[in-house]
Amino acid sequence: DIIEARTCGIKILYIILSDRPHLRKHALNRKLMDEMFRIVKSPIHADLALNVIEIGCQEPEYWITAIPELICLSKKEDHGVQRKVIVMMSKLCRNKGCAQIIVENGGLSLLVDMAGHDNGEIALHAITSLSSLATGSDERIQAIFKSGIMVKVPILLDHHKENIRKQTCNA
Repeated sequence: DIIEARTCGIKILYIILSDRPHLRKHALNRKLMDEMFRIVKSPIHADLALNVIEIGCQEPEYWITAIPELICLSKKEDHGVQRKVIVMMSKLCRNKGCAQIIVENGGLSLLVDMAGHDNGEIALHAITSLSSLATGSDERIQAIFKSGIMVKVPILLDHHKENIRKQTCNA
């Protein structure tokens, strides 16, 4: 099956590129990344999609492509996938160059939604990510306020986990 062969190829490429970061610049190109994203959109390939996005997120030119893919994957009813998505978003939020791209491409709504997640680890990563974004420009801070996060703050301040309450206060 051609899709299965391509899937195996992507897995091999992921292993090679994740172990050899110096090859990433030479091996990645727009056409390859687009093909990888196209193949992994299948519902059965969520983990592989996250691996592809992880490779792409290491190169700034793929951030705009990666963020909508992460948003799409976050909608899966799988806490493991959602945790990986929010961890990846958290890494992107810490990158100053990517922060505005996250706000402009729908990542902010993902973070606000995940801040209210019933899984404490996912909620904590989302709150930490929002805190990282809030260290930016006045426009970015305004975008965070307009995103609806303030509705969730009272709930987060009353959360049963102390680290979520603390991070909410720090944010």
